[in-house]
Amino acid sequence: MKYIFIEIDLRIAGDETTSKAVLEIEDDKDEFLAAKEYLKDFWGEGEEEYGSEWVTYPNDNLGRLRRVETVTEAEYEVLKRFI
Repeated sequence: MKYIFIEIDLRIAGDETTSKAVLEIEDDKDEFLAAKEYLKDFWGEGEEEYGSEWVTYPNDNLGRLRRVETVTEAEYEVLKRFI
């Protein structure tokens, strides 16, 4: 297994915020693709905008990946307790 830390920029009814998550993924899975899947399912079935890095959710909010970083298992264990 490997572990990733993700930051997501969100636009919610005109306001902007950031969400963070840590994920455990299979060794053979690409970190960026795993993060993109998580992003698309963040608020239901999001749709990627063609030519844009933003995902539109059913509630009309928007999200995009800000950062994807591989972390160690020890870092993952700490982060999952505080995020």
